Formats: sequence, C-alpha cells, structure tokens
Amino acid sequence: MAALILVAYALDALGLAIDPGAVLLVSLALLGGGFGVAWTRRGLVEVSAPVWATAGWLVVVVGVCGYFLWLARPDFLPVTANGDTVHHVSLIDYILRTRGLVHAPGMDRYLGEMTVYPAGSHILAALVAGWLNLASGLWVMQPLLAVLIALKAGFVYLITLRLLPPGRREPSMGLAAVAALLVMHGYFVASVTAWYFFSMVVAETLAIAALWALVDWYQQPRPAPLAFFSLCCAVTLLTWPTWLPILLITAVALVVSRTDLTLSRRGVLLSWALLPFAVIAVLYFAVGYRGDQGVLTNEGSILKPTLAAYGWPLLALMVVGMLVNLRNRRTLPLWVFSGATVVVLAGLWALALNGRVAYYIAYKMLYLLQYPIAIFVALALGALWAWLGGVTPPALQRAWSPLSILIPVGLVALAVLQGLPQRPPSFISEPVYRAGLWAKANLPNGCIDYVVDDWQKAYWLHVHVLGNPRGAPRADGIVLHMGQDRSGASRWQKSPDLPYAIVDDWRSMPKEEAARLKVLYRAGPAAVVQGDGTCNDTTIPIDRLPLPPRQPLFTLADADSVLIVRPSYQPAHRRARTSFGGVRDSAVR
Repeated sequence: MAALILVAYALDALGLAIDPGAVLLVSLALLGGGFGVAWTRRGLVEVSAPVWATAGWLVVVVGVCGYFLWLARPDFLPVTANGDTVHHVSLIDYILRTRGLVHAPGMDRYLGEMTVYPAGSHILAALVAGWLNLASGLWVMQPLLAVLIALKAGFVYLITLRLLPPGRREPSMGLAAVAALLVMHGYFVASVTAWYFFSMVVAETLAIAALWALVDWYQQPRPAPLAFFSLCCAVTLLTWPTWLPILLITAVALVVSRTDLTLSRRGVLLSWALLPFAVIAVLYFAVGYRGDQGVLTNEGSILKPTLAAYGWPLLALMVVGMLVNLRNRRTLPLWVFSGATVVVLAGLWALALNGRVAYYIAYKMLYLLQYPIAIFVALALGALWAWLGGVTPPALQRAWSPLSILIPVGLVALAVLQGLPQRPPSFISEPVYRAGLWAKANLPNGCIDYVVDDWQKAYWLHVHVLGNPRGAPRADGIVLHMGQDRSGASRWQKSPDLPYAIVDDWRSMPKEEAARLKVLYRAGPAAVVQGDGTCNDTTIPIDRLPLPPRQPLFTLADADSVLIVRPSYQPAHRRARTSFGGVRDSAVR
C-alpha cells in the first residue's frame, strides 16, 4: 500500500502519468527488493505464526471485511449518509481519468478543496479501479475500506497478543479487543456509515500499523520495525496527516526512554524512525504539494463523546485494564500512544478555544483513541479470566482456555444490543447511478433536474455523476435547500422548470404528474423523464474539460544549457472552497 502511493506521487512529481500497471510493476519490484535485502540479513525479518493465533487473525480479518461488505449489499457501493463522499469520489475519478493529480488551473471550481487535499487514499482507490478496468472509483471505495478496516482490526488483534503475558496469549483476548471496537460502533463503524471519513479511515490503518511496529520494536529493539514505522508515517503525510504528531511523539518518547541502550544506539534507532519519513516529507514539499489549511478551521458535524458512545461496561473494563498494567513494561508503547493522543487533543482544544482550529478537528482525536481503549479492555478481560482460572476447580481447568471464546462472543452480543448497524441508509444506489449515467450521455448536463428524496442524492447526481462544477449557482442552490422536505408527495408540488429530470423512484410518482411526463430511460425504480421546461445551459462537465499539458519536472532551456529543475505543480494562491457553497456546517473529512 505504501509503495503504491509513494510510486504514484513520484511519477506525478516527475510529470509522468500515474498508470495503474506501471505503478503496480514498480511497487512490486521495490517490495521484492526490500524483502530480498531484509531476508538475506540475519535478524531483520522473523516469522512466527502459531496455529491458533494465526487462525484468530484470519477470523478477525475475514469477519470484519465481510461485515463491512455485508453492510453495502447487494451492490457494494459506498454506504454513506454524508455528502462529502461526493468530493472524495470526484477526486478519485479525476485521478483515474487523467492519470495524474490536480495541476490544471481553475479546477477548484469543480473540485473545491480537493485540488490541494492529500490524495494518498484517492490514488489507492484510483489504482484499484484502473486494475479492474472500471470507469469510476465509486465501485471500489467500499470494498477498499472494508479490506483496510479489516487489516486495521488485525493489527489491533496482534498488538493485544503481544501485550499479554507470554504464557497467557489467548487468541480469544485478541478477538475481544476487536469485539470491543464493535461495541464502540459510533466511532468504529459510523466513521464510514454516518460520516464516510474516507481519508481518515485509510490513515487510521497506517497509524495502527505504526503502533504495532513500535510495540514489536519495544519488545526487541532493532531497526526494521522503526523503518516500517517511518514508512507508515510518510504515507500518513500523503493521506491524512493529522495523526502525524501523535505517531512522532510516541516514537521519540519510546526510543529516548530506552535507558538500557547506549546514547549512540538510541540516536541510530531514532534516525531509522525519523529519517525515511523526513526525506519523503522534504521531497513532498519541495515539488510544491500543499494542503488546505481551511480544513483545520471549518467546523463540521461529528460524534461527540458520551457515555452511550462507549457504554459503562467498556469504560469500567478500560479502567481495570489500565490499573492492572501500571507496572507492565510491555504496555508502555500503548500508554505513550494514548498519552500522546490526549496531549494532541488537549492542544487542539486549546487552539479551538482561541479560534485557531475547529473543535471538529479536536473531536477527531477520539477516533484514534478508541483503539487503545479496546486493547486495555482486552487486557483487563485477560487478567480477570486468568484470575478466575486460578480459582476454578481442577476438573474445569482443562476446559477453561477454550471457554474464553465466550468473552468476544459476549462483546459482539453487547454491540448488537447497543445498535450495531445492520442496514444503514445511503443516498448512493445503482439504479439512480445508471439513470444518471444515461442522462449524462444523452442529455445536456445543465438541463437536468433531480426529483429525489434526499438533497445529498441530488448533490451527488449533479456534481459527481454528471460532473457539473461545485462552484456554481446550481450546486449552491441544491445545498441551500438541503433542509427542504423531499419526502412523499411534497417532491411533486412544484413542476421542474427544466426539461429533463432524474427520478429516484418512478413508482411513487402521482398519476397526474406521470401523465404529463415522458419516460426516456428506466433503471429499476429510477427513471429519466422529459417535461415541458426549456433550457439553454451549456455547462461543460469535468471529464470533457480540455486540460493543458503537464510541465515535466526536468527541462532544458536550450541545447547548450544546464539542466533546470523546477516544480511541476504550482499551488493555487487563492483559497479553495471548503464547504458546500459556504453554507454547510462541515468541512471535507
């Protein structure tokens, strides 16, 4: 994953196309070379795969991936109730279509703040869509998140096993940590189903992988885990850099705290943790890539911490887990990671009080804090189960270990009782998408209305499916009426002024309305209809805009001159649009 994103950024910086096949070949070559070097050097790579522990990891990864795919059944399109998904998929499709990042001037009218948004997650989705020869990244977003969330849960499982005492590394306790995440589904699941924090969720996988590397290194100090950690930090910078302060504080604190190592040895190890990341960060900024600072100052809708978001049983177990591990040196990486998260949260809160940062950004730190909470819960359950095993009659001792599987099963049952999502609503559907594609191919883009039950569905059709500009009065008008009741017959009280309309459910149309409209296309319940309106709009969709040729990074001024190196990307100096027409209350996640 890291190699794919880094190679794609490098090709783009050189003025070359982000070709999915070329990126894959180069990434596989780098990966193979890296493993080859590591494998030939004693101590860099060690493989340990106990049967039951490995089986538990497979259960976690397959189960979590299957759950997030099951939520999106039957078409596996994004399960989302948030309009920011439109912005993310628009950037994915732009990269997929143009084979490059956003460099053309004036694209902020179509893509808004996504022109300067860290594009690591979008590159990944565009590459997968390219390998599968898909016309849109819309089809890969949910499966990609399902895989990455499953891997993230797998890392939580592995961290938990490493922190348990060597003689009590029950796979069921690793399963319990993942089940605890399901209990906190307001953070673990709703970050996708309610908010669709696409880039943030991808970066969470990198952050937890980095934590796993630090836990591994702390138990056996050597360079390889720190190099892996540094790679995770580099790709986090290119994906969603808000986690970086937490990761860097944790790594520096852990390396410095190893007083059993010489000062020079700690310096060498610290260079392994920071130098690869620093080199990539310098190159990233040297070629002119920039982020949008407006994302840090825009407030947004987000889950607030409440007792209901966690549940008192989980919080009580977390406290027990922290108390029983106060003197457990193995858990120090978890303590430092948790403390760094709280410190960054407090710092962001202080900045928010002064109006320098949005409270929304501070609240996002709680999404990363859920993972230490889940691991401390599992450590508490492991300690309690071991204590109960010690006072269990000898006749039950042999069956005691297998019975521990009841713990994760009970936590999953608790998650279900607390409302674990099973069929969340989504404004994206395949029939409406097919109707939108037909309308785009056969009708003038700016002459189409949207008779749908959700303003976000209208926004998705207008901006992503049809490719109309975000920075235009029509898109602003959709957002301005987002509070309007669009349910039932109220959708039909005013006839569309435009000659064409996309209807999400033709079957619900009143007979008197249906009689005056001509159906041009049907896709299940969705339809494209023609009415009596008139339209002269000549809007050009984003995929039909002529783009200027890219300037290569290396150029020659004349036949006898020296090589001139210049950034091929010129960041926009004017502020990108960071909201739906400036009226909504949340920035892009």
